[in-house]
Parts: sequence; C-alpha cells; structure tokens
Amino acid sequence: MRRSGPRFATVDEVELAHGPLRARDREIAYLYLDLGLSAHECGRRLYLSETVVLHRLAACGIARRRAGGSRPRLEHRQIQRAAFLYARLGLSLAAIADLEGVYPNAVRHRLRVAGIPLRPPGRRAARKREYAT
Repeated sequence: MRRSGPRFATVDEVELAHGPLRARDREIAYLYLDLGLSAHECGRRLYLSETVVLHRLAACGIARRRAGGSRPRLEHRQIQRAAFLYARLGLSLAAIADLEGVYPNAVRHRLRVAGIPLRPPGRRAARKREYAT
C-alpha cells in the first residue's frame, strides 16, 4: 500500500508547506489544484506532455488524484457572477463556462447547489422589456 502525503487544495497551501514554487511549477499547480484540470488538460494548455506535468506535480509534493479526479472549481465570486449571467442576462451554461474557463456541467452543478432554477435545455431566459413612455 502506498502512503500519500498531505492533500493540497490550492497552490497557496503548497507554497505554505514547501516554500515558493518556480514559475512553471506554480502554473502547473494552479491549473491542477485551483482550477481542477486534469494532468492531460494542464499539459495541453502549457504545451507539455501529461508525463511531464505529473512529474512536476510529484516534484512539488502534490499528490496525484485518482482517475476521473475533481471537477474544475468555481470560487464564490465566480458562482455569483455565473448566477447573474444565467438568471439576469439569460446566457447559456456553455457561454458562462467559456467565460469562466470551466466545463458547462461545472456551471450547472454550482448553480443548482446555489439554488438557481435551471431552464430547460435550449431555452433562453425571457427578457423583460422596458418601454419609455
């Protein structure tokens, strides 16, 4: 049985435990931990192989997630913004996901948890029209 080290949730936690990271390692750790991207997706965004990403994470003391790992995360501020864009402006989940750099299902899940009622697929929000009289 392999023992795993402490599980870090953010780059800041890694730097508190191990000191400042090199710029490239910090970038990799940010994508992997803070945004919740896979090692493959981190490598794609940084033009590195998945193997290099995993080696750099291990060198920084960051434990590898199990296959399927965690979903990209949205901060509280981003959830509020997503709720506004969805409920008030009528943007689609895909459009919001594109703006926030996460997957549409991540936005859908976070909106549901926040108690925002979801529209049926393919429906835009009805826009209220204000007429000047």
